[in-house]
Amino acid sequence: MLSPNEFTVGPVGKAKPLSLILPTDTYGKIILVGHIENVNTAVFLSGEFQSHCFESKDNENWDGLIVPDVRVEVDETSLIETNGFGAPLLSVVRLENRLALATQTKSYSSESALVSLHDNLESAGRFRAAFTAWRIVIGEGQNTRSLWSTT
Repeated sequence: MLSPNEFTVGPVGKAKPLSLILPTDTYGKIILVGHIENVNTAVFLSGEFQSHCFESKDNENWDGLIVPDVRVEVDETSLIETNGFGAPLLSVVRLENRLALATQTKSYSSESALVSLHDNLESAGRFRAAFTAWRIVIGEGQNTRSLWSTT
């Protein structure tokens, strides 16, 4: 359940990074907003465009329930080796000083991108870790609520 002050309704273009967009109709998709080089970027977590990302600034084509200030938690048991290769689509990657989501930039293309979710983390240097199981939550401690998960 969400309290009234934990969400609003509107287009993805008004959502800031670390906002989850939940559908308000049968055609809507679940979308997470992050950024690529400080440009707001949305990622489809569901539907036929799952794992695709797009620049979301001023976008009014997709809308829904906007839940801002969500957090991403990873399941440490889902850690996978990347050995310098790209992480699987929709896996969460810890690299440099950020946590990012592995996405696809265009339909019918193998071009990929890492959409930043959390910045200003302690530097991992040249090391990286990828996780295939993760979830989106709000709240802290006993008040933590899961809004979406890969499982």
